[in-house]
Order: sequence, then structure tokens, then C-alpha cells
Amino acid sequence: MKVVQRLLCLLAPFIVTGQALTCTSCVSLNGCEPNCTSSSSVQCSSSELCSTTYRKKSQNGRYLYDIIRSCTPRERCGMVGGLSYADSKMSLGIGCCSTDGCTPVLPQLTQDASVSNGVQCGTCSSSQSTSCQTTGNIMCHGNETQCVTYSETVSGESWVFRGCGSSSLCKVPHHTTRVFGVAVEHSFTCMQNGVQRGGVTPGILLTALICAVLMNYSM
Repeated sequence: MKVVQRLLCLLAPFIVTGQALTCTSCVSLNGCEPNCTSSSSVQCSSSELCSTTYRKKSQNGRYLYDIIRSCTPRERCGMVGGLSYADSKMSLGIGCCSTDGCTPVLPQLTQDASVSNGVQCGTCSSSQSTSCQTTGNIMCHGNETQCVTYSETVSGESWVFRGCGSSSLCKVPHHTTRVFGVAVEHSFTCMQNGVQRGGVTPGILLTALICAVLMNYSM
């Protein structure tokens, strides 16, 4: 028994309790500067950390900034990527910290690239749906090597953007951010060489099932 007690004492500092954090919360959308003043707090789940979601949007040479401080799933922390669509560009990043009331620093966003990487994607955007019909193609640049669809839903209102994006955006295809009691649903789907990442299309699934049946039948 004494041996077990000593082991527990030695291991205690390394045991993760899963205790939920209380984080500062604030929102600043479409600002001319990347500023956000924390005005309240939010209770996270045990699988989340305090986070700062930072987005820089550019259109026709004009820059707008979104800052959201809240809770984010641990696996999204450190994510940095970019998304280009139509005549616009969006850079995204998530910084995190792991103590009560901490304020994560703004993540370092990716730099705009001017050299084409040879990838071409269909592009479109919509402010009334989670899907949109592509209206043309755009050439991709830098590390935006995937064709990405990003949708966001808040209180029944949805937006969608489709174009060239970084593969890092789809490492966690779906996650939810809660801000002032409102859930913001994020969804990313990446495609490379016709293979969808972050989900399986019905056509691909059907083809796989047919192949499996034929292989079993031939045996």
C-alpha cells in the first residue's frame, strides 16, 4: 500500500484532471484594426482551451479583421491557414492558452503568396446557404494547394466560401465555437486530385461499396 501511495504522489503532477477552464470572451467583427476588449467570461468543456480566433479578410485592397475570444477544441489550437475565393482572400489562425482567464496572443497569419502552384479550383460564395454553385475557376498560390469549401452557421444564418485553401484548414473538419451563449458552427471540406478530405461524398461511398461487392463475388 505504501508503495502505491508513493507512486501516486510521484505521478500526481502529471495526471490530467480534465478540469474545465473559464475563459475571457469578446467579439469584434469587420474591424479596421485587429482589436478586441474582453467583456465577459465563458465556461469551456474539459476538451477545450481558451482561444483567440483571428481572421483577416481582404477585398479590392481593403482589409477587415475579425477577433473572437472564447473556447476552442484542443485539436484546433495552433491552426493557421488561408482561403482565396472569387476576388477575396481570408487568412485564419487560432491561438490558445490553458489557464483560467488567460488571453491568447494573436496567431501569426500566413503571408499572401504571388507564385502559382498549378492548382485550379472552382469558386463561389453565398450569404444564405451552406452551399453555392461555382461561377468560375481561380488559380491557387503558395501553400493553398487544396480546393476548400468553408461554411459557417450562426443562429440559423449561414455563409459559405469556396476556392483555394491550405490543407491545415481540414485537419479538424467540424467544430463549434460558443460566443455569448450563441453556437457558431464551422465546417471545412478539402479536395485534392478529386479526393475529398473531411468527409466522403455519396458518389465515392457508392463506388467503394460496389467494388467491395464485386470483389467478394469474384472470390
